[in-house]
Amino acid sequence: MQPPAAPAPPSAEGAPVRPPGETPPVARPVPETTRAAPALPPVPDDLPDECQALGEAASSPKLEVALASRVELASCLAGQRMKPLSLVDCEQSVRELDAAAAPSLTVLDDVIAAGVARWKLIALHARGTLLASMADRMATTVPEPPDGSPDTAYRLRDLRQEMLQPLLAPWRDQARDAFAEVVRGAGEDARLVEHDPGLRRAVEDSKRMLAGP
Repeated sequence: MQPPAAPAPPSAEGAPVRPPGETPPVARPVPETTRAAPALPPVPDDLPDECQALGEAASSPKLEVALASRVELASCLAGQRMKPLSLVDCEQSVRELDAAAAPSLTVLDDVIAAGVARWKLIALHARGTLLASMADRMATTVPEPPDGSPDTAYRLRDLRQEMLQPLLAPWRDQARDAFAEVVRGAGEDARLVEHDPGLRRAVEDSKRMLAGP
């Protein structure tokens, strides 16, 4: 029996010289759950108390933790910043809601830009959901006339709704773009969705939103 071969000495370039016929090892990708987080942009400094823990987790060196926490942080931020707003059907309220949502959209865009397929689709779905909910909330600022109101009251309601729609169109368009990208991305890699219930729900909801009015 021959003794085991000694480790091959390193070459001048630092790579080991392998005996003839020896198969070199195959490089395996690092799983996303253990991969170190890329240089993600910092989260906002002025986080509400309710979002502080998520803000800390969003800076985790673990990629999965950082991206998941940022999606949740975006939702927390939107809820806290929009809660105190008193909205009416006017352009000023649209601007206020847009400003309140801006940090959340930035956080989601950072997740999308990180390029991790699963979290990109989840963040796109969250982006579409946030924008669609903003349009829906503004649409409810036009009050319904009380029962028994004259026809003029209903015509005024319809006029106010009609005047509001152009202000909401950019949000609705951006939401549809985000939902469409989720569906398109899932179609390009069916295996990504096959065994991921959370991602599958995001895809199905995106399809439902695209099929809606």
